[in-house]
Amino acid sequence: MWGIARPGYPLEKPLLVYLIQVHGKTIEQSDLNYAARQNRSAERAEELVMTVAEEWTQKGQVSMLLLQLREKFGSEATKRYRQQVEQADEAMIRRWSIRFARAETIEDVFTDD
Repeated sequence: MWGIARPGYPLEKPLLVYLIQVHGKTIEQSDLNYAARQNRSAERAEELVMTVAEEWTQKGQVSMLLLQLREKFGSEATKRYRQQVEQADEAMIRRWSIRFARAETIEDVFTDD
């Protein structure tokens, strides 16, 4: 068996994320669950699937916020904040999303209260 099959292998999660990014539209949640269970304990498989699912959710939230910013403030304004949004944690994305609803300018979204 390859070294990647060892539980706790440091590339375990990044490899799953990469596979999902490359084949994201063709991989179903049930397929991911099945693959994770084949080489892991039920607990570790669930942990891996949940971690990847959280990452999917985070990427979706980032994509949605960037789309909304672009639609409301234009692509040039959004470009200034793209990297900041892509590197933000879930709590910050949520905070900016709430601010977006009330913002008159893009700076209103990203300026601390």
